[in-house]
Amino acid sequence: MATALALVVAAGVLGLRAAGTFEPLELGAYDRLLRWTRPAGEADPRVVLVRITERDIQKYGHPLSDELLARALAALATAGPRAIGVDLYRDRALPPGSAELEQLLRSRPEIVLTEKIGGPDDAPVAAPSYLAGTGQVGFSDVHLDRDGRARRALLLMHSEGAGAFALALQVAVRYLAAEGVAPSWIGAETDGGPVPTLALGDAALARFAAGDGGYAGQDAGGYQVLLAHPRGQQAFTSFTLEEVLSGEFDPAAVRDRTVLVGTLATSVHDLVPTPFGESFGLEHHAQVVSELLDRALAGVRGVRTLTSAEEGSLVLAFGVAGALLAARVRSPWALPAAALASLAGLALGSAAFFASAWWLPFVPVSLAFALSGGVAEAYLSLVEGRDRRRVMDLFGRFLARDVAAEVWRERDEFLDGGRPRAHSATLTVLMSDLAGYTMRSESLDPEHLMEWIGAYLEAIARSVGAHGGVVDDFAGDGVKANFGVPLPRSTEAEIDADAAAAVSCALALEAEIERLNARFAERGYPPARVRVGLHTGPAVVGVIGSAERLKFTSVGDTVNTAARLEQWHGDEFRAESDTLRILASGETFRRLGGAFAADALGKVELKGKAEPLAVYRIHGRARPGGST
Repeated sequence: MATALALVVAAGVLGLRAAGTFEPLELGAYDRLLRWTRPAGEADPRVVLVRITERDIQKYGHPLSDELLARALAALATAGPRAIGVDLYRDRALPPGSAELEQLLRSRPEIVLTEKIGGPDDAPVAAPSYLAGTGQVGFSDVHLDRDGRARRALLLMHSEGAGAFALALQVAVRYLAAEGVAPSWIGAETDGGPVPTLALGDAALARFAAGDGGYAGQDAGGYQVLLAHPRGQQAFTSFTLEEVLSGEFDPAAVRDRTVLVGTLATSVHDLVPTPFGESFGLEHHAQVVSELLDRALAGVRGVRTLTSAEEGSLVLAFGVAGALLAARVRSPWALPAAALASLAGLALGSAAFFASAWWLPFVPVSLAFALSGGVAEAYLSLVEGRDRRRVMDLFGRFLARDVAAEVWRERDEFLDGGRPRAHSATLTVLMSDLAGYTMRSESLDPEHLMEWIGAYLEAIARSVGAHGGVVDDFAGDGVKANFGVPLPRSTEAEIDADAAAAVSCALALEAEIERLNARFAERGYPPARVRVGLHTGPAVVGVIGSAERLKFTSVGDTVNTAARLEQWHGDEFRAESDTLRILASGETFRRLGGAFAADALGKVELKGKAEPLAVYRIHGRARPGGST
């Protein structure tokens, strides 16, 4: 049942996940995994930034004139980079120098200008019209998640019926061309068929889908890829615009590299929040270029996710694991510790997989594990409480505390469906009865009779419990008790100890009865005299009764023999002052090991017994050096 509940809980977690309930938590976990597993490394030497700083804006103005931009680009192009990406809009001419800029761009195909395609709430910004059809335009649009962070790179979009390339992709493709690596499509696009995959050489760039990883129904328009950030948050080699225009930069640092030109000034408000914090748009594009080059040339894998079926199976499996842990670890202290250790291990495992670019569903798996474990613990506690109440109801308030604790510790061996299993056991049965009860009961009114009987029965039950026995039944003035239950004995020494405990219990009654008689004599009650019969042997123990009333009892010849010994009149009380007579069978006496003094009464015939039985009358503990 606990496992079934766990599956229901895990299925509920999957349903909530599909609805996007956990997306903020999962993206937060994704960000932490990135920061844990992608520490900042060395700058990528293939990517160089030209920064337009606040000082440059104050010196050269904003936006930068076409003349100054042309001078900067010409200086950079002369140094021999493979590609120059310009993250500055030029949707209109900014004279002076517009003709010079156009001439430079037409003659330098390695230079790529940017455009903004925009969307419903974001106006587009066009590139210079004279670059139409040249392949020297790349869009700078950045796709943000619902929490406003950029975790994906938007590489391709459709604009005005044609495909548009991202600025970062245009720059990366130009760099890779010198390495003999070209973009291609894997798989043919057909109606209703699989969507082709963009590849840079042998590196396939898996297209982001709306439900990948921890996402739920995200906008997957265009061609997007999850950023793996193999180099962590990078600080790229850079020069300021002033250094480029004054010729104070090192051309060797630019040769055969990619260069990105853009603004890194807070006054321009070109900030892109990322899992590592806020970056300028130029830095984000540089990060994408660097990762595309790593994937194409260094074999770096992009972030991989499981299929929906695989993720669902993982969540269900850990839901069941949480329930099994709750079922296995029943200690109220050990269970939370084990659960926390398991969750810590799960976090470390997720981080290890993420270091290998696998994004596992840590949040739903953890929730399924914890919630299923909690539900299973609540259910099992409820069942255990019910079973414990059943056990205590069966054995009553006279079960010794240590015996009750042992029964509960061994409940898996002892209980079956909340009820004790019937089993064979060797035990010592104690039967007691008030001698002359009928005659004495006639001399007392009902209220005093019940007080007299109740005190006597309570004394016997208290003594039985104190000596490790279990009161089986009260029948009028008679008491039946078992020594050797509820847990079966497995050794002869344990059976001997039960026999000794039963005799000690019977002997302890004498003091109890004498104390009661002294108290009741003052009130005119008759004295109590008790007969006890003891026999050790095999019996069947188990539960009898109806669903409304159950009783744990013993049945068999051993019980009948103990009853016959208690009822035997062959050796009654020897003096008027005697309060207790204890008769034990030879089998019980044999197990006492000489620890008790007794008179051998020989073999006697008992009612219902085919063979005579050796009987001993026990009258105390044996003295050192004494005899039976």
